[in-house]
Amino acid sequence: EEPETRLRERYLLLPLRPPPAPPPPPAPPPPPAPPLLLLLPALTIHPHSS
Repeated sequence: EEPETRLRERYLLLPLRPPPAPPPPPAPPPPPAPPLLLLLPALTIHPHSS
């Protein structure tokens, strides 16, 4: 067999192979809850002034 035919067969078969699926993008981490927003309801419900 001539090497040229082998090379042609290789290049013809390469496009038939499906490309590897790209890895899914990593899910972004959930944003941390701001402590100030959590403290605001407590301050309004339980006022320090007595």
